[in-house]
Amino acid sequence: MDENKSYEAVLLAVAHEEFKKIDFEKYYNAGAVVYDIKSFIDRRWVDCRL
Repeated sequence: MDENKSYEAVLLAVAHEEFKKIDFEKYYNAGAVVYDIKSFIDRRWVDCRL
């Protein structure tokens, strides 16, 4: 995932340790829809989760 790009949506489907380094708050605050299937991201930064 290129952190220098903007995204309209972010879908997290696996909970790899390397994803802990990604600033999902940045994407959420920029207006991207953040969907967390694995309940990996802090609830504050997701629009929906399973």
